[in-house]
Amino acid sequence: MLTHDQISEASRVPEILTDLIDIRAALSPDRLAYRFCPDGESASDTITYLDLRTRATHIARALSREITPGERVVVACPPGLDFISSFLGCLYAGGIAVPTYPPIRLKHQPSIERFERVVDDSGAAAVLTAPVLAAGLRTQADSSAVLRRVSILASSDLPGSLEEHVDFPCSRVRPEDPAMLQYTSGSTMRSRGVVLTHANLLYNSKIISDLFGSSATSVGVIWLPPYHDMGLIGGILQPLFAGFPVTLFSPFRFAQRPLRWLQAITKWKGTISGGPNFAYDLCLRKISAEERIGLDLSSWTVAFNGAETVRADTLEEFAKVFRPHGFRREAFYPCYGLAEATLLVTGGDKERPPTTAEFRAAAMQQGKAVAESGADLKLVGVGQPATGTTVVVADSETKRRAADGVVGEIWVQGPGLGIGYWNRSQETELTFQEKLDTGEGPFLRTGDLGFFHDGELFVTGRLKDLIVIHGLKYRPEDIEWSAQSVHSGIRAAAAFTLADDSACSLVVVAEWEFETDEPRDIEASIRLAIAERFGLRVDRVALGPPGTIPRTTSGKIQRQMCRSCFATAVESNRAVLVATNRR
Repeated sequence: MLTHDQISEASRVPEILTDLIDIRAALSPDRLAYRFCPDGESASDTITYLDLRTRATHIARALSREITPGERVVVACPPGLDFISSFLGCLYAGGIAVPTYPPIRLKHQPSIERFERVVDDSGAAAVLTAPVLAAGLRTQADSSAVLRRVSILASSDLPGSLEEHVDFPCSRVRPEDPAMLQYTSGSTMRSRGVVLTHANLLYNSKIISDLFGSSATSVGVIWLPPYHDMGLIGGILQPLFAGFPVTLFSPFRFAQRPLRWLQAITKWKGTISGGPNFAYDLCLRKISAEERIGLDLSSWTVAFNGAETVRADTLEEFAKVFRPHGFRREAFYPCYGLAEATLLVTGGDKERPPTTAEFRAAAMQQGKAVAESGADLKLVGVGQPATGTTVVVADSETKRRAADGVVGEIWVQGPGLGIGYWNRSQETELTFQEKLDTGEGPFLRTGDLGFFHDGELFVTGRLKDLIVIHGLKYRPEDIEWSAQSVHSGIRAAAAFTLADDSACSLVVVAEWEFETDEPRDIEASIRLAIAERFGLRVDRVALGPPGTIPRTTSGKIQRQMCRSCFATAVESNRAVLVATNRR
């Protein structure tokens, strides 16, 4: 453990993540670090900073017998304190952590295949997971060459007592050394491991802390998956960096009953919490007026919203519905980021309400953002570039910097950018090392579309998902939202095009809860809504049960995969798209 003199020096600017843990354990040993609610409601597992360090070093000692510094360790524990201890234990051992969803259903082929892909792609030397999963994976290894070559450890069932490992010396690494591989969500392509250094993680944590105004008096409430950037970096590492406690529970518990999220904020007086836009929508759809009685959201000062399109009508409706329960619209914090940039890229002033502006949809279809009061397209700004970060909008083909109000690809430059993709030099060069036609760079090509208006960034969608019909450009999110709005039983929609030899066909796939309405009535309503809003003809509407639309592990719609599944279904003459990712 660091000496007090070293702590005094490191507390100003910790160089690596393990320094940060040592500082917290030495200066605030008995302070609550994390609280985990297994059922999403009652808290039964808490850990202090000192206990966290003790558990992490216990894991590190066992892990150091299996790996050498710099080797990858897949951290596949279910959400909870074991996941956090395992992740940090990997860092103490000098390993490179690879957080990923555990294959909860070992006999479920897609689940085990996804897990094995991460193990194989990362070249992991070991896996840290729960005891029951460790036993199952060891059995699975009999028929898996990938699993046979790794050490499989049960992180909560390691030999030796915790007291033996209090003074375990961590393997010292440099700030520029990799700390973790953050696998992308894979919304438009196969998931890839972004290499993030200790310096990347600490720099981005400082940015988030400054923008959110977080301090030791803050209180976090987080249900986000710990395997992705928003849940891990924003929900676990950020509280550790700023020194405030956080209450955690599983994303599955949130999805089962969204009320649990707002009840946890009420119970623990949460000040910082949030998630993607769909989480706020889910609360609006699934929490009744009777269930809202007793909620007190007055402590909530930062309700961050990111990872997918932030919708103005969602913000307005949520603020309206929950205003009687203490929620303030000013608490909303739209932001933009991605795994390749560690996490956060842009954000606004947390003391001000979110920025919204109205634009002419017809002009947007031509790639121009023309602001006009009362126009038919209302968008939400996601703030300005964070300190030290440069964001430009560029023409993806000519590589020229776009003027304000012109839609283009968002390019990013700054200390928060990861090194690149693990073992993918060509993709790293194409994505992380792009230059403008003037020679400025290198920049990260995000693949996201957006524009600047009055100094604020507005994100309009994904470049690969953009729908182009007769030369005009449409955001799939807008078409999908129109489809969802026609019926309360439509849970989600995916819009994309299919091209044949002579034309481009617009397809809408919708998840429908099969209520009493006739499917033909639902299909007709979807066609009419999209025709009225966009003047587009929908060539095919496909209805399926919840779970039909493929999503990433972080909940993002995979439109490209949905297109592929739809094409296969059409070839098989199936009238309704089959479920492609039902859990």
